[in-house]
Amino acid sequence: MAQPNITIIQGQGLGLRANGEDHITGLLLVGGEEFSPSTPIFGANQFIYSAVNTASTCLLDAVSNVSIEAVATDYKLTLKGIDGVDTILEYKSTIGELHTAIVTVFTDKIHKDRKKHGYDAVSGIITGPKSFGLWLNGVTLSNNFNAFFTLDAFSGGTTDKNGVLKYQIDEYFRNNNLGQLWIKSVATTTVYDEIYNLQVLADGKLRQLIVLNLNSTSNRSIQLGLIQAQIDLLTTEKMPLEVIFGSAQTTFTEDLSQLSCKNVSVIVSKSTAGEGDKATKQTGKPIVGVGSFAGLLSKVAVNLKPCEVIDSLNVGSGLEFSTFSFADETTTKPVSELNDIHDRGFIYLRKFVGKQGAYFSNTNTAISETNDFSKIEKNRTANKVSRLLYIAYLPYLNSSILLNADGTIRQEVVETLQNVGKQALSEMLRVNELSAYDIVIDPNQLILSTNTLEIQASIVPTGTAEQIIILQSFKTSLV
Repeated sequence: MAQPNITIIQGQGLGLRANGEDHITGLLLVGGEEFSPSTPIFGANQFIYSAVNTASTCLLDAVSNVSIEAVATDYKLTLKGIDGVDTILEYKSTIGELHTAIVTVFTDKIHKDRKKHGYDAVSGIITGPKSFGLWLNGVTLSNNFNAFFTLDAFSGGTTDKNGVLKYQIDEYFRNNNLGQLWIKSVATTTVYDEIYNLQVLADGKLRQLIVLNLNSTSNRSIQLGLIQAQIDLLTTEKMPLEVIFGSAQTTFTEDLSQLSCKNVSVIVSKSTAGEGDKATKQTGKPIVGVGSFAGLLSKVAVNLKPCEVIDSLNVGSGLEFSTFSFADETTTKPVSELNDIHDRGFIYLRKFVGKQGAYFSNTNTAISETNDFSKIEKNRTANKVSRLLYIAYLPYLNSSILLNADGTIRQEVVETLQNVGKQALSEMLRVNELSAYDIVIDPNQLILSTNTLEIQASIVPTGTAEQIIILQSFKTSLV
């Protein structure tokens, strides 16, 4: 099936805030600094971080200390900004001024304004902002120096890992300022057991989890299998969740629909503007929009897609994502290729004719499209039903079940237990997270022989208009 599309865009839908604890989210960064708070954060400004990476440096030096009797020269040095904004330092030398003195002047000027542009300098050594990470490595500041000066290219800068973590946190809360986020950062992982540990730490309240692996540049399918194994373990322990996965891999040729990872979705788009662009330049790796997607996902009701073409789900409403690309840096692809990427299970960003902004393409999971759980909203709906029924029936575990003389369950017991389940799901029906449901208990089941009570819970989920076809034609008459 082709990627979701609409021939005519008219009107606007409704993006609902998640109910109860559906907004609670986790974030696992692999390839970062070891960091794990014991409590969740409720806003981007609550995360205070310090840059632990090494800044990139270069040397500004005078070739000669010989005084040159010549007309004074205007020397200019351009400090590069990672966002494309340049800061110009200008100095007009005096006749006969030593070039070593000019180096000192530039050093003093850079140091004096360090809070404004982030650069610093001492003894002719210019230090770039730590937050620039790898970006300055190999960059030579532009200047109009003559042969009496040398200016090295920057080198020695390392990845600003905390900056990546902060960016994803900021994006999550930008798209859901009422969210709640449990975060953990580790240098490496082997089997992703951090997912299990973080969910346990959160008392099983995480409904979705961001996983961004900066170390992973290949073998995406293997990573997804390891993640799904952790989710399966959590599900058996009544703590299911959905994972939104991103990595440093720049290719997306795998067919995720051939996998069996029904609770994992993969994002392959990134911002080429704002802080997302900076994060990519700082690390030298594609920093995809997993935090943005998770923010939208945690904001909407469990049955809704975070990719309706409505203003509240526009991830490109400001500078961030005003422009975007795939992880391979391509900004446009033929429709046939987009359809293929969609059919292989990836999630990416789209634009629509007649509508401003950027919207995520769909909610694919890494499993066959014919599977009931090939979309995130189906999983979230099923998981919520499971949690509600589990809590509702927990008080009846090991309880006595009264029977009729023929060994069947008494009618009043059947009705009572059926009503327990119906009451548990009534709120989901009221807020339109379900279309319909029924709870049925067979009174003829052999509970005396099995000591097992079977309860049949049938739910009708809400449908989704992934394709809209408008049949338009001329008529000679409407009579």
